[in-house]
Amino acid sequence: MSLDRDKQSLTYNSSESEFAAHVDNIKKSFYPNEQSLVNLLSECHPVYKGKSANSVNRMRGYLMASFETVSLPSIALPYILESLTNSFHPYTVAGAAKAVRGIEIPNSNICPYLIKATYNIWRKDQPISFESYYLTWPLRQYSTAVLEILDTLAWMGPNAISVLPELQRLFSNFSHKLDQRTKSKLLNLIESLEYDFPENITENCCKPIQLNLNDTSFYEKKIDGKIFLEDQDGKKVQWDNFFSRKLVVVAFFYTRCINPRKCSLTIYNLVKLQKKLESTNLRDKIKITAITYDPNYDTSATLKCYGISRGFTFSPDHKFFRIPKDFDKVIESFNLGVNFNGTLVNQHRIEFFLIDRKGEVKKSFLRFQIDIDEIITELTNLINNYSEVNKILSKKSKCRTFLNNLMSIVLPIVIAFFPKCPLCWASYLSILGLTGISSIPYSPWLFPLVVIILVLNLCVLFWRSKNGNGFTPLALSLVGTIFLVTIAFSNGVWKWGFIPGLFLLVGGSMLNSLNYSTYQKLKLYFLEFMGDGFRKTVLKIFLFLRKSIKIPTN
Repeated sequence: MSLDRDKQSLTYNSSESEFAAHVDNIKKSFYPNEQSLVNLLSECHPVYKGKSANSVNRMRGYLMASFETVSLPSIALPYILESLTNSFHPYTVAGAAKAVRGIEIPNSNICPYLIKATYNIWRKDQPISFESYYLTWPLRQYSTAVLEILDTLAWMGPNAISVLPELQRLFSNFSHKLDQRTKSKLLNLIESLEYDFPENITENCCKPIQLNLNDTSFYEKKIDGKIFLEDQDGKKVQWDNFFSRKLVVVAFFYTRCINPRKCSLTIYNLVKLQKKLESTNLRDKIKITAITYDPNYDTSATLKCYGISRGFTFSPDHKFFRIPKDFDKVIESFNLGVNFNGTLVNQHRIEFFLIDRKGEVKKSFLRFQIDIDEIITELTNLINNYSEVNKILSKKSKCRTFLNNLMSIVLPIVIAFFPKCPLCWASYLSILGLTGISSIPYSPWLFPLVVIILVLNLCVLFWRSKNGNGFTPLALSLVGTIFLVTIAFSNGVWKWGFIPGLFLLVGGSMLNSLNYSTYQKLKLYFLEFMGDGFRKTVLKIFLFLRKSIKIPTN
């Protein structure tokens, strides 16, 4: 069953009873559809929309417990390990512990997650049962989250021997706070592990766990760059104006989150990343930001207080944002693992993203808190890749610029000297000393070819004038072209137009080939010359001519 079919069978209108019945039907199937259950693990599944946070935790706990019966596929493992690491809800933790027993081969690398879950939950543990979704009290048989964790470690057998020291420490320090049933089960587990031998460990038990957490294939829809963000100071900025020019580390959170392993720790990790970057050469190359899931409650002032209280240093490149409008577009573009009951967040995952200079997601860190050294390594690799690409592009750009400038000068000269009439053809060849071939007849098709090349040259100048040195070079080349074409139509009568035409055509192309800074300096010098200096020069020339010719005065 595909995710689309799941969304049709279980929608935001589906009740908890319908959800439980759906899970039970899959469990009882002769060939249970594991993928259908995996699809329901997604935090953004519509079935969780509009439910309270407590209801969502119970639904997901009941769902995860079902994997003990139908078997746990590797694709579902990240959801289970995340719940063991970050959840403080007894029912969810117990369901995740039962799900581990659905793995085909026990893996000792899962044991540390079970130990962490024990420390998370033992102070607030409570009686639970998975016999059915709705229970009748009092329970005749019940378990607890800690008991389910201990049962899973016992199921691991000798493969759990790596956490024996932690179990011994737990018994030594906290056994007086455990009930008799839990204490007895913990002691039995310790004794059984103490007598297990390494040769009893399952083959391949220590194989590294493969967690596919960086699937960026679904980030195909680029974020709308016109979305407006509001920072911690109340200033508005357009998405494209911030998420560009530098690499960006962005995390999602909200200030009302009560899970200390999620949003609060997310911000503390961003603070650690800030401090770590200060001692590296990446300090001015990286932006760090956090965006709230809860823009209706998290005002700019709330975001600022939340960040300052956790040591976050705000700057132009380090900001917190809320998105008052169109946040649903951001959820869709990032495929965020979050769901809502009205405007309240009822479920979310840990989410960090690396965004490149084009605003595209390059890597994601999901469900678990980031490792600072790992993320700095990823940032360094991305910057190094950009440097290599930029070097190649820079070389190509320099070559392209040189060729363009060369052609913009050489081509007009060639065009200017190209014969535009039979008389010019013979004259040019004689001037060049090619008298032996001056009798070669002039071909009439040469003139249309020259006209086409001249028009093409003007088009290139017009295209470059928009982002280059303006329309002055184009105007000079246009006037020069008119002079040269006039020579052709006059059959050599107006040969005097050749020199100014050539000068204007080549001059316009040369001005266009200059970089913007040099062109502006030259323009400034020319304007100064056209001022008092030009008038003085003209006056000196007039006086010289008057003296030389001896013009009579009245």
